[in-house]
Amino acid sequence: MTEWIKDKIHEKCGANLDVVVEMKHDIPTFQFKEEAYDMAILFDASISFDEIIEINDEKFEKFFGKEVIILGGGCGLAPIRSLLYALEHVKDNLQKVILCYGSKTPSDCIYKPLFSRLNKIEKFEAYRTVDKADSEWDGPVGVATTLLNKININLKNSVAVVCGPPIMMKFGTLKFLEMGYTDDQIYLSMEKNMSCGLGKCGHCMMGEFFVCKDGPVFTYNEIKNTPDIWK
Repeated sequence: MTEWIKDKIHEKCGANLDVVVEMKHDIPTFQFKEEAYDMAILFDASISFDEIIEINDEKFEKFFGKEVIILGGGCGLAPIRSLLYALEHVKDNLQKVILCYGSKTPSDCIYKPLFSRLNKIEKFEAYRTVDKADSEWDGPVGVATTLLNKININLKNSVAVVCGPPIMMKFGTLKFLEMGYTDDQIYLSMEKNMSCGLGKCGHCMMGEFFVCKDGPVFTYNEIKNTPDIWK
């Protein structure tokens, strides 16, 4: 299996790309040497997450034993999808996973089949809303944060993850704070213009942080005093 994956990566990225492929819990993981790491090459490779999923259980240990509420909007569903795959892998260590997602219109939602699939997985719940309905939409209408009023979650034993357009992340964070979440319970995916990916070019600087190197995920507590975080 590992050799097949390695051959697939070399076929699409070039034989000079130094890659190590290992199996972890029956899931293939892959690592690249820093000098060979090129984000553009990896994107051009179009390696499907359905075939290859990079998972590191240690990243999710802080979620173990808790309920995870994910608030997403727009194209933010793309990285959220990867997170959901990872959480599915460790779901035996979680209490519950809830996805609340909003798009401008029903047709603007990417990965539409994802929602029915998630609702068939034990411990997972997925909800959608739209800003503007069309003639075929019979679901909720309103911004993504309105879905948070309808969920049942144990506030003291849960964490919140927010990923989407800056305006949604701002009001999503304010909504979680209003619900009673602490600053340390809220995780924000602060994607910026990450040109080099190595913390050298400065395009993604956010206060004292390089988003590409120190993030892109931060707790609200880490960045709440940083100016202009929602831009």
